[in-house]
Amino acid sequence: MAAAGTEAGGARDDGYLARVIRVLEVFDSELTALKVSAIAGAAELPLPTAYRIVGDLVSHGLLGRDVDGRIRLGSRLWELANRGSPLEGLREAARSELISVHTATGFHTNFAVLREGTVLVVDRIVADTDLRNRSITAARMSALRSSLGLAMLAHAPYAQLRLAIALELAELPEPSVGERDAFAVAEESAKRELDGVRRRGYAAQRGQQDTNTMGVAAPVLGERGLAVASIGVIMPVDTTHAAELAAAERLRHVAGRIADRIDQGQAGGAVSRPATRG
Repeated sequence: MAAAGTEAGGARDDGYLARVIRVLEVFDSELTALKVSAIAGAAELPLPTAYRIVGDLVSHGLLGRDVDGRIRLGSRLWELANRGSPLEGLREAARSELISVHTATGFHTNFAVLREGTVLVVDRIVADTDLRNRSITAARMSALRSSLGLAMLAHAPYAQLRLAIALELAELPEPSVGERDAFAVAEESAKRELDGVRRRGYAAQRGQQDTNTMGVAAPVLGERGLAVASIGVIMPVDTTHAAELAAAERLRHVAGRIADRIDQGQAGGAVSRPATRG
């Protein structure tokens, strides 16, 4: 008999819905088509359980099956995710401004929100360049290791910074100092960096995502001066300070126009709780 909290075979038992979510979370921009055995391994499920869940999801159109038997996310999942999504209104409010920035600069252009201490990418425009854009639509990124995240954290409730730091520390090996001391050190460093972001009016990071790139981002500010989103570009790491300032000024101007559209109700209910958890 399996121990409490596990299924036979050693996988944890956390309810059917939780297992369905684990199956769906296996897929990303790189893992787009998988065999059921690979899904079972990645989701930590017994193979019979994975076959049953995949079969149920395929029958409802939430997953699709290729001619070679590989499994993909289904088009119905996309339909449901976009039907009435509050972030879709926010994306539409910002889309034309993303295009204007991309057209003027020729750089990768990204638009994101802050959720649970992480950056959630809402939209992006990819440039024809050798520079890599690690911002993937509907994917999450570190808030402390991206200019998009820093631009928002500088104008977010303190709880968001605490969440971001906790997530960063959770990914590190055992610290050489105590857990409480490690948090205090990270918090002090982050506060200094965010003070600089507020003084400049924009965030910039060189060589953080890739050694040959830098990110520049500006916050989209809503009620009470809280960030509801951020817009940024990916530039060469050797970009001059003058070019950085020019890009930042353009982004700040565009961010203001996006904020105006949000104030006019063009984002629907997407920003009812700016930059708060959830």
